[in-house]
Order: sequence, then C-alpha cells, then structure tokens
Amino acid sequence: MYRQNKLVAVATFLFFAWLTYTGWEFDEMASYMPVTVGVLGMALCLCLFATVCFKEKMGVVVLFAKAFPKKETLQLILAFALVSAYCLLMPYVGFIVSSTAFFFLFSLCFGKKEKIVSYLVYSALTVAVIYFSFTLTLHTSFPKGFMI
Repeated sequence: MYRQNKLVAVATFLFFAWLTYTGWEFDEMASYMPVTVGVLGMALCLCLFATVCFKEKMGVVVLFAKAFPKKETLQLILAFALVSAYCLLMPYVGFIVSSTAFFFLFSLCFGKKEKIVSYLVYSALTVAVIYFSFTLTLHTSFPKGFMI
C-alpha cells in the first residue's frame, strides 16, 4: 500500500508540475491561477510522499482499501484524461468551446445520465459567467483558438 500511495504522490506531482509549467504561457494576469494551483498541488504531493515514507519507517499500518473499486478507478482515470485534454486543447480550440465541453463531460462522468440537457445548460451558463466576469471586470484575455 505504501508503494501505491507513493506512486499516486509522484504521478500527481508530475501533473501539477506540468500545470505550473504550462501556466506560465498565459498572460501575466491569467497565469496566477494555474501557477498558484500547480505550486500548491506540488507542495501537497511532497507532503503526502513524506508522510507515507514516515509512516512506512514507523511501521504504521495504512488503513485504506488495497484497491479502488472498479467504478471509482474508471472515474479517476477519466477525470485525469479530461483535465489533461482540457489543458492541451484550450490554446487550439479556445476557452469557450473547451471549457463548455469540459464542464459538460465532467458532469456527465460524475453525475446522473438522465440530466444531459441540464448539464449542457449549466456548462454553457457557467462558462458564460466566467468569461464575461473576467473579461469585463478584470480585462483578462482568454485563449481564442480557431473556434472563438
């Protein structure tokens, strides 16, 4: 179990390092959020790794399940894939399209399948509120991509 926790800490550290690295590509004001989240995530991953190593040396029994249930494992993998695809595609597709698709697919992944229409409406409204709030009040420019 210690090895699994260490692997999770290293994998998520690498993800947050990538988020921090790619966050510097945004404008000066827009880079604060991804860089801050990335640095905090890396710090927490280091804390997790150190805690697991400390517990392993002390012989503390880890009281977690030996394996994730199949449904939660698939959801976790899908969530990582969605976040990665969102970050990779945003500069090319644009903020509006990629964010709406991300929120919709993420809601579909973790929500009830019967609420597809409401997920699409909420995704579009959420992106509209974020877009207009940041562009009008903070004068932040979002990636346009080839699809507005």
